[in-house]
Amino acid sequence: MSITIDTVLSAIAIIIIVSFCFWKPDFPKNILPKIGIQNVKIEGVFLGFYWISIPVIIYCLMTMMWQS
Repeated sequence: MSITIDTVLSAIAIIIIVSFCFWKPDFPKNILPKIGIQNVKIEGVFLGFYWISIPVIIYCLMTMMWQS
């Protein structure tokens, strides 16, 4: 695997996403009241989507790194 600009940018994006998730793990719960959502069911769906999409995004970025 050679180091290209795409590899570096993907690695930086992965580091930022992972560090943000560890630094602010309660971010989704804090953002919902600010946008006016008080419903528990909607909160559950949002949290599920948020925590499932993060590994998918990281996987896509790592796949881009491995292919470049």
